[in-house]
Amino acid sequence: MRRIGLLCQPPMLPDRIYTAIGRPSPLFDNVPYMIHTHFELPLMLEGRKPLAAFGDFYPSEWFDDYLAPFEQFVAAGRIIRRIVDTPMPHLKERRPDLDGLRNVFFTLPGEEWRADAYLLLMDTHRKSDVPWNDSQERFHGSLLGYEDWQNDWWIERRVKRREDPA
Repeated sequence: MRRIGLLCQPPMLPDRIYTAIGRPSPLFDNVPYMIHTHFELPLMLEGRKPLAAFGDFYPSEWFDDYLAPFEQFVAAGRIIRRIVDTPMPHLKERRPDLDGLRNVFFTLPGEEWRADAYLLLMDTHRKSDVPWNDSQERFHGSLLGYEDWQNDWWIERRVKRREDPA
């Protein structure tokens, strides 16, 4: 468990079923399943997560450092990495230190189609004037490896959050 915990972001000692340890936000405290955030690599190595997606502006030393734990498993062929850079000349004019947006996808072997589907989902949404909806949320969650019941729970709470202006 210590070795697995060292792969988490940030490193921690998870319990054997990877439950609420290291929730990224108190908003996730009542979720009855494990949110993948910070557990992407150990869950992928266990075969429980078929896709992990990350994005930030590049170049970015912190981002490279954050993703570095995946590298040994990419080199060994246990995980497939795909990098999609989107140059942004208008950003470069304001921030000469940045070239654009970088999306990095890690998939389990045989699951590479998920990165393509993720990109298509995001591109279609970006080009649409329709707000993000429950169908998109469900597809997004499924691509990341959440089970149907987990997507059901999340979407039900998402609808309640939208309807509750408080």
